[in-house]
Amino acid sequence: MRLTKWLKNPHHTFRYRLEEDDEEHYRAVETTADSLVYYRWSHQIEDGGRKEREVQSIEHYRAQGPIKPLPKLVRSAIDAWFETQEER
Repeated sequence: MRLTKWLKNPHHTFRYRLEEDDEEHYRAVETTADSLVYYRWSHQIEDGGRKEREVQSIEHYRAQGPIKPLPKLVRSAIDAWFETQEER
């Protein structure tokens, strides 16, 4: 049941690293029904989980672009994801 729900979920997480990130950290943008959630993730036990969480509405993203620096490939992937959702 949970697997079916997860497989049917249209939302996606886009993960990436910036030059200043080490092997224990990455950044991500998650889609929700009405927003994008940006955060930094750490695998360190003492520093684990989400950090620097910021939320941007989808309308704001479409009008003004991302609120955080994104690699070109990640931004292209997010834009392509939006296109596939519009086709649904």
